[in-house]
Amino acid sequence: MDLDPMQIMQAALLHDVLEDTPRTASDLRVAGFAPAIIRTVTLLTKPAARIAYSERIATLIEADDLAAILVKMSDTEDNLVPARIPPSASFLRERYARAFERLREAAAAKGYTGR
Repeated sequence: MDLDPMQIMQAALLHDVLEDTPRTASDLRVAGFAPAIIRTVTLLTKPAARIAYSERIATLIEADDLAAILVKMSDTEDNLVPARIPPSASFLRERYARAFERLREAAAAKGYTGR
């Protein structure tokens, strides 16, 4: 499997930068991040137009970028931590659990075993 763990970690650290800060993909390029990292971060960034979470997951899986799938899988797993989901929002647990399963299946289909 052709994965660079350092690039995946960098993408994981940057995964919310484009949607939560004024930074752009060009800013990341100027800062010296590799094109593969910028692509992964861009794939993980919410689109400007509001779309369903399940659709965003489908789009990410269809992009066929294992690094992006793994980062989103980890992010989704973190979102599943019980302390992060209010008792009145069980729909979030269901949404994240479905997404995590889809991402896990997509990673497995690309040969990722979790080891």
